[in-house]
Amino acid sequence: MTALVQRDDLSQRTALSKSALVGFDICSTKAWHDIHHRLPLIPDEKITFGSATDAAVEAAIKYLRAEQPVDEAVCLAAAEEVIARDGVAVDIDEIDRALTGFMVQVAPGYDFRYARTQEHITGDLPDLGPVDGHPDVWLSDGRIFDVKTAKREKADEPTVELGFYALIGQDYSGAPVPAVGYWVWARTSRPHWQVLEFPVTDELLRWTVEGPQPGWGGLAG
Repeated sequence: MTALVQRDDLSQRTALSKSALVGFDICSTKAWHDIHHRLPLIPDEKITFGSATDAAVEAAIKYLRAEQPVDEAVCLAAAEEVIARDGVAVDIDEIDRALTGFMVQVAPGYDFRYARTQEHITGDLPDLGPVDGHPDVWLSDGRIFDVKTAKREKADEPTVELGFYALIGQDYSGAPVPAVGYWVWARTSRPHWQVLEFPVTDELLRWTVEGPQPGWGGLAG
């Protein structure tokens, strides 16, 4: 049976990726392993829930892209494939609520015609070298969004991973990426989707490559 949502095998990836770039901020040793000697990932409920929700949302976007009614059962089947693959217990009812919430709280605000999901981007950037990425959702107007799940809302500020997607997206397509953002399923006492979007500026791109400079107060504002 063909998987409903396809994912490339990243175990042998050696180019700089969003995960490695973000990981360097957290732990330089982990970042080195991500590029040169990727260690096996041991899934837990948090990781598998996020991957399964991402799969359900991706399946829904494929229906929206084709301007067809979303088949919730098919979307949840995509999530169940991820759960079965990882062998981790996850509440499928919560994923169902996240999927329903996405259709009500997020989807109406966007045009998904010609949207690309998990586009494989490769390139060679000045100062960064070979790069490799898979943005979750790339809309036809050039905006890129990353689908997340978290125990709480994310801070309302740009991040290195969003800047990285902007850099590799514009290099790959030859066109500017006007904005990047997150769609976050916040697993709070009142679960909901948080929508964050940030314009791509020269300062964001510089900050992504160079990192914060002395006296630099960040990009939030």
